[in-house]
Amino acid sequence: MAADILVLKADPSAGIDLRQGLEAADYSVDLVVDKGVAAQLVGRHSYMAVLMDIPESGSTQRRTCAELRKRRRDVPILVLTQKGDERDEVEALDAGADDYLRTPCSREVLLARLRALTRRGTRSVDRLLRIGDLWLDPVHRRCGRGRRDITLTAREFAVLVQLARHPGKAVSKKVILDEVWDMTYRSNPAVVEWHICMLRRKIDAPFGVRSIETVRGFGYRLTTVDG
Repeated sequence: MAADILVLKADPSAGIDLRQGLEAADYSVDLVVDKGVAAQLVGRHSYMAVLMDIPESGSTQRRTCAELRKRRRDVPILVLTQKGDERDEVEALDAGADDYLRTPCSREVLLARLRALTRRGTRSVDRLLRIGDLWLDPVHRRCGRGRRDITLTAREFAVLVQLARHPGKAVSKKVILDEVWDMTYRSNPAVVEWHICMLRRKIDAPFGVRSIETVRGFGYRLTTVDG
């Protein structure tokens, strides 16, 4: 039987401590130190989430996240790092991670972030959502325009679902924060702005459309209008 969580940790001894902390919270854990092995396991098993802690460059993180996504596009990825500046956080999110957590941190904070990621797949599912040629399949966590699939991170997909549930209507940043993020992030609307930016790059820019509108001082609206 597959484990609940895959931990990719460069430091084996620290990885053991992390695994023991997760197991104490009733998660089963696969611990690996090799990025290639991690990608193979992700391709074979339906993990609830991947915790990735590799103290390497942003380009290496991007390649690793890309390989994990190639094996299973919808797996939630939480990047752990001892680095503390905003640029590193942006690099981790840009690499395809769904969340970013600076360490050391308390076990309670780590578990709260993990619950926020994994509950994306446990909420009640919607039928297929369509807004013009844009479609979302919440059951299988797929998205596309027409016949072309679009690869989104789990967090990006969750944000888009919130907009797609109310086509043509403005959705506030607060509502998006409450629905998609845990308490740690709910006072930081900038995290919503970042994910909207990434969504525009993926679902709008390649197709020459502008379907995500900014409602100044409030939030965002998903429409079928282009131009």
